[in-house]
Amino acid sequence: MTSPTTSPTTSPTTPPRLGLWDRSQVPGERADASAIAAPDAHGSESGGSRRWRRWLLVAVAIAAVVTVVTLFVVAGPGSSTTIPLDPDNPTASGAQAVARVLEQQGVRVQVARGQTELDRAGADGDTTVVVTRTAELAESTTRDLAVSTSGAGRLVVLGAESSVTRYLAPGVSATSQRRSGDDLVATGCSGTDDVRGGESLSRSQFEYQSASANGSCFTHDGHSVYLSLPRSAQTAPLVLIGSTSIATNDQVTDASNAAVLLRALGHFPRLVWYVPSRADIPASDQSPAALLPRWLGPGLLLVVIAFVGVIVWRGRRLGRLVPEPLPVVVRAVETTESRGRLYRRARDSTRAAAVLQQATRTRLTAYLGLPVPGPRAHTGADSGADPWAARAAVDGLVAAASLACGRPTAEVGALLFGPPPATDDHLLGLAIELVALEKEVRRS
Repeated sequence: MTSPTTSPTTSPTTPPRLGLWDRSQVPGERADASAIAAPDAHGSESGGSRRWRRWLLVAVAIAAVVTVVTLFVVAGPGSSTTIPLDPDNPTASGAQAVARVLEQQGVRVQVARGQTELDRAGADGDTTVVVTRTAELAESTTRDLAVSTSGAGRLVVLGAESSVTRYLAPGVSATSQRRSGDDLVATGCSGTDDVRGGESLSRSQFEYQSASANGSCFTHDGHSVYLSLPRSAQTAPLVLIGSTSIATNDQVTDASNAAVLLRALGHFPRLVWYVPSRADIPASDQSPAALLPRWLGPGLLLVVIAFVGVIVWRGRRLGRLVPEPLPVVVRAVETTESRGRLYRRARDSTRAAAVLQQATRTRLTAYLGLPVPGPRAHTGADSGADPWAARAAVDGLVAAASLACGRPTAEVGALLFGPPPATDDHLLGLAIELVALEKEVRRS
């Protein structure tokens, strides 16, 4: 008899622990490793792509800079200023349009910035010199202008103030007067070919008057917006035009501005456009305000605005009132009670009764509208008081209180002005009666 063979039973066993280096020998682990390694390859590829794109952007930026610089060099620097009424200023406040039109008409325009360039340019009989920014002129630079242009064929000044005409043309009086519209239509012009009948200006700011003038136009009460003077020993033939709007790019085409100005500046084949510079003004000829940099005003304004902004930002906000709990609550009657305890401890019933009577008298006289009698008015011992007036005040108070409450006059007088009580019980009774009397008077 054969013994049954028993097949070996397999019990669940835990997988053996693998070392770090043994994990690569497991098939499942090998697949996971390849799956993890794949993204690394893609990551390195994307890193190379990013570097390539970065270098491409750098190359494009360099090419753009080179292109802009090349265009700038080829086309020229363009406008180099935004100064109002400057011949190189193409903005609305500039005067580049007039300069370009004059060049197209064959007039050679030369810009002289500062006194040195004006002297270097030279002003002969075939040259017109124009000044459009007289605000930059001082006494010394105005005198230098007259000397430098004394041999010119014509000197044209726009918007000259009295501080300029005082040294440039002493016989001319300048007044500030703004006009526009129908007030600037040319009628009755004399001695000039620059303005023709019916032409007009858009706006004006100054008017001039001179007994030696040989031409005038746009005249009102003897003062003219356009005034011409002959050559003198000190200056060239002078033309004063009291309008700065006539030359600006945004208004040169309004009314007849362009026609009048082009005729005034186109008399000779050469035009020197003088742009005054404050650097030519000596320190002795400048006011303290003129010595300050131009950015100081806007800078201070910016600082003030920033300071106000900080105050608004960090300032205390006023909201509703917040009640604050007091550390100790004191009842209003505590002072009265404490004083009463002091009187009781001192056993000064006379003083306590006098205080009660005086307080009652004060309240009753205020309620009845009567004068307050003194503490000892009923005895006639008030110092400095008229005894008859004091007695009248006492009698008046007693009578009025008696009439109001209905009690006899003697009883009311005893309560208000009676002798002090002898005991504490009498003092308590007096206090009760005084309160009752006051209530009766107030109920009436």
